[in-house]
Amino acid sequence: MKRYISAILIPCLLLQLCGCYSQKGITINDLYQEIDDEITINTYDSTMYILKRNITIEEIIQNPDNNYCIDVDTTLENLILYKKVVTKKVGQSVFTIIDTVQIKKEDVRNIQKKEQDTVNSIALASAIIILSIIILSAVGIAIYGLDFDF
Repeated sequence: MKRYISAILIPCLLLQLCGCYSQKGITINDLYQEIDDEITINTYDSTMYILKRNITIEEIIQNPDNNYCIDVDTTLENLILYKKVVTKKVGQSVFTIIDTVQIKKEDVRNIQKKEQDTVNSIALASAIIILSIIILSAVGIAIYGLDFDF
């Protein structure tokens, strides 16, 4: 019985750990509508901005190399990002500053949003389950033979 449980649970665990996420490319015009999710903006000078509304101070402190932005303005000819920066002065507590970053729309290489690809996830899960059933059947036939006497 342990073999059968582990044969099903191990592929399910692998599916959970790997997951099927894809990067969905979005346009600058659709950027403001998609801002509730985490969006990555890459520029041609290799700068990466992460657009996330509900960013915590702890997350900014843990990843100091990332440029976290909390809002965007796409109405002008430039893309205006409101960058959240954490600073600490000697003898004072940690506080945040909202900085404005302007990027020319021509300098934006791509804008991506991570989202789960359900079609690939279902296909991968089905393939794992079918493969597990085939392997378990082959092992069962090899161990017990084709003689099924009840």
